[in-house]
Amino acid sequence: MKKSSKIIVMFCVTLFCVTGVMAQRPRPAKMTDEQRAARMAQRMTKELSLDEKQTELIEQIYQKHFEQEKKAEEERLQRMQQMEDQIKQVLTAQQREQWEKRQAEMRESMKQRRPLPDGRRPMGPGPGMEPGFGLEPGPGFDE
Repeated sequence: MKKSSKIIVMFCVTLFCVTGVMAQRPRPAKMTDEQRAARMAQRMTKELSLDEKQTELIEQIYQKHFEQEKKAEEERLQRMQQMEDQIKQVLTAQQREQWEKRQAEMRESMKQRRPLPDGRRPMGPGPGMEPGFGLEPGPGFDE
């Protein structure tokens, strides 16, 4: 009994140390679109044995795609701003103040749900979710 409890304690200590070391890893720097395109093309080259011309064409396709994504995002943000400006024109000063406060709250909520720089999602329940949400046993569950 003592030997098994020592093993469990050692396992927990080892797990704790490994977790601490992994959390301290330096995060990779954010890649440019060109670097992402090159990396993806190289991965495809390795996996599919592409020749040099194919690799170059694939990289160009990825670069064009990333440029189009960036342009589409800029256009979306511009349309959102135009919509908000139109809404503000319709509201009274008091309504506009309430609406802007609500918008700020929503933006803050969205920031908290965004992925962290290393791609992981923040922990914790989302907006409107109380503790235990969705954890109740379903129908037919016998305790």
